[in-house]
Amino acid sequence: MFIEFITIEITNDGLHMYAFDASQVLFLDVNIKKTFFSDFYLKEQVRFIMKVDMLDKCFTNVKTVESIVFKYEEDKLALLFHRSGGYTSHYQVPEMILQIAEKVVPPEFKFENEVLFQSYLLQEVIQELKSFHDNNLSVKISHEALLLEANDNLVKSSISLYNGKTRDFYIIGTAAFDIEFKNSYLLKMDKVLRKLAVKECLVQFGKDLPLSMIFETHPTCTFQLFLAPMI
Repeated sequence: MFIEFITIEITNDGLHMYAFDASQVLFLDVNIKKTFFSDFYLKEQVRFIMKVDMLDKCFTNVKTVESIVFKYEEDKLALLFHRSGGYTSHYQVPEMILQIAEKVVPPEFKFENEVLFQSYLLQEVIQELKSFHDNNLSVKISHEALLLEANDNLVKSSISLYNGKTRDFYIIGTAAFDIEFKNSYLLKMDKVLRKLAVKECLVQFGKDLPLSMIFETHPTCTFQLFLAPMI
């Protein structure tokens, strides 16, 4: 995973998780409303920080999981998995820092263009860009098309997606501008798409603004990623 630590807030609204990557370029924001859970009881609002690799160990085998119980007690996050084979597995993960929850507001930007991708199409584009690794990725967008260009000083790649012509691809907005990102960060989205198993992704663009990617896995559960542009 591209983040080492994640902040988890449990409030009267539900579960809020957010994190920066080590380079402070990528920001992850996850909101799960309390209506997503079949049962939700909160004695006290809390905010704590956990190591992602610790949590990842708890979710190595999720194929047989029928339901999950989350409990936060005695400075530990407890996870109880009820599995289809009729057995349960229990994990405890220690917190790193504990504080009373404060209202954390994700960054708000006024994006000029939005692009709706079906996930399979976005994954195909990412696969084409894999060989350009850590090179810069130039993005040119207008109402008519989205152009992605990568260059490793020897080979140049140019990918064009057309509004109304490319299957399962739609551009909302009329602004036209160029923006540049680090290609390696876009490549990490392939793993995110596979893990979340989402059908579509809304990508938001704005001149000199971070790129925003929104995934909705459930009407009450959204994942949003912000990728800072090259300056």
